[in-house]
Amino acid sequence: MNIDDVAVRFAPGSMVALDLVLGLIMLGIALDTSPADFRALRRAPRAAVLALLAQLVALPAVTFGLTLSSTCRPPSPSG
Repeated sequence: MNIDDVAVRFAPGSMVALDLVLGLIMLGIALDTSPADFRALRRAPRAAVLALLAQLVALPAVTFGLTLSSTCRPPSPSG
């Protein structure tokens, strides 16, 4: 069996469960966020800007570099 031939199929019920669990996680994070967190962000936005740049630029660039340097065939690195 080749790794490229593997297909993951979720039952509709398990997708609903996954959606609910992810929603609960996001709600938990939102409930933990306070106005003081936003005030701190307004006072020192540098950390948030750097984190956003890392998420949107650095991580994809590193992933792309690792993909180019690997010996995987084309469909494998995309997953």
